[in-house]
Amino acid sequence: TPLYADTTTAPFGKKIPGKTQPRKDLFAIAVAHGIPYAATVSIYHWNDLISKIQKALTIEGPTFILSLTPCIPGWNMPVGDAVVISKLAVETGYWPLIEYENGVYKWSPANPKQLKPIEEFLSSQKRFAKLLKNPELLEKFKQDVIANYEKYKKICGVA
Repeated sequence: TPLYADTTTAPFGKKIPGKTQPRKDLFAIAVAHGIPYAATVSIYHWNDLISKIQKALTIEGPTFILSLTPCIPGWNMPVGDAVVISKLAVETGYWPLIEYENGVYKWSPANPKQLKPIEEFLSSQKRFAKLLKNPELLEKFKQDVIANYEKYKKICGVA
């Protein structure tokens, strides 16, 4: 669950601005365990998703595929928007598409050359409605997203 998301366990209110802890970097956690292959995928970029799954199936040992999977009720979004939101997650830098294979990181060509404003991703989900009305927290959220995106670009040798 991302920082400042309005959830049932961390409602966004006057005293608590939604979830106050940043989301865990599960990709980094998986890689830190010494597995031979890990990747992030998005359902919108199905060619990238399929190729990464096919690659994972050929690798001996444990592999890890981390998929952005929209939760219709939890994200409080229309049923038909899951694929579009998955696309926006990548286009805004919220969900970089990356691979790790035997010590080598790879940046997916499906990642955008130019990031769209994070507000496009956030505004598609009601769980961020209150965050969008709080300029100070929104700026921190943006900075966190960009820092994560740039971190992985650098690790992948793109930056």
